[in-house]
Amino acid sequence: AIALLFLAIHARAEVSLRRADAAYAGLRQYFYNGSFGFLKACGQTGGAGDASDQFNCACEAETGPHCTRCFRWWMATAVQTLIRLDRLPGGHPSHNDTVAMLQLVKEHAPYTARAYPAWAYMDDYLWYVHMWLDAYDWLGGAGKLEEARQTFEMVVSMASDEPCGGLVWLWPDTDPRKNSITVLEAIKAAARLALADVRGAASFRATALRLWGWFENVGLLGDDGLVLDHVTGSAHGQMYCCNATCANLGPQAQGSTVHGAVCKPRGTTTWTYNQGMLLGAAVELAELTGNATYLRVGASVLDAVVSKLTRVSDGCLTEPIGLQISSTECDANHDPSASAGGDLFNFKTVFMNELPHFIAAAADAGVLSSGQLDAARSLVVHTANAAWASRSQPPFPTADVCNEFAHTQLPSGGFPKFPWDFDRVRGLTCMDARTQVAALSTFVAAASLQALASS
Repeated sequence: AIALLFLAIHARAEVSLRRADAAYAGLRQYFYNGSFGFLKACGQTGGAGDASDQFNCACEAETGPHCTRCFRWWMATAVQTLIRLDRLPGGHPSHNDTVAMLQLVKEHAPYTARAYPAWAYMDDYLWYVHMWLDAYDWLGGAGKLEEARQTFEMVVSMASDEPCGGLVWLWPDTDPRKNSITVLEAIKAAARLALADVRGAASFRATALRLWGWFENVGLLGDDGLVLDHVTGSAHGQMYCCNATCANLGPQAQGSTVHGAVCKPRGTTTWTYNQGMLLGAAVELAELTGNATYLRVGASVLDAVVSKLTRVSDGCLTEPIGLQISSTECDANHDPSASAGGDLFNFKTVFMNELPHFIAAAADAGVLSSGQLDAARSLVVHTANAAWASRSQPPFPTADVCNEFAHTQLPSGGFPKFPWDFDRVRGLTCMDARTQVAALSTFVAAASLQALASS
């Protein structure tokens, strides 16, 4: 299997981890809550509950998977990064810490079928499905696989939208979108569960292929080769068949005499995490079916990323829109990244987590040319160099509105923090756990590709 080949490559290679070690140490020192296992990001969770200040967070329950105040979707991707770090050649000293963090996440994170929600963002739960599948691939243990299976089945039961297809983003569905990330996460998860031969493997295989068919047919692969973010049912945002209501509304409500689905991309963008999850889904579908066509689709998307989502000045992977931080406040009611959607601080993490495995699979299948391989490697190297060049070390700048340590005497020149988009922008900035993990994932991806090239 591709995963085993990738691990064998890792086991034989030596890589440089100086940058990853520094980013990991900063993550643990500045942003980790070792009592409950969550990471701190003041703009999303700061001051929540009975927290002592605007940077920390307090869970509403000491026991059980009910810490809704302090856990967020991207923390699962952070654990995925740590697992990738621990699976690099020779392992990593963080091994035991990651195992302990996984146990705390299981005990306290709410993104599980063991804590059935009254409402939910479907993609948030799917990140944790993938985290548990990664943990299972790393450590084994039927409990991890069963956790992933049960949570995935809960999501599909809530989000499936037949006969119109796809998955809704928010349950109960009140948002006028179906988005790429939810569907691509589900495709990848279903394929992984089928490959793991869990109970219901045939059904998971059918789910993966059905959702891929919907994704292809609805137009979420743009004319420029990049994955678009979402579709809606009309220019005004109504969903109609995007949430299976066309049967009730009838053709008059759709402005057409033809009854049918009307999902289309409208006013959408091309975030890096959508591109990364396409790469991940392509790998699993190719392994599930033995069909390299999925990898060719991924290669085309990767080409578009290299040509369209890199910064001219330094070749760094970048988001398609900019961000201007204008407020000096950072707490659960004031997220410095809110003006650009609130979550984009961590989008690079998803892309970097998925890219090395895609390159290994596509290279093994002969799908990528030498030029494409060089371009992909250069993208990671340039992004890693930009991240490292953008780092700040104590004492941290006063412009960092997310700095918990403004009045703390940290050792000068200690572990670094990293800004969003790895750019020392003028004016205010925010360096928190999300941007720290984005940097760490980039350094881990660079080490993974170094191992692959050395094999």
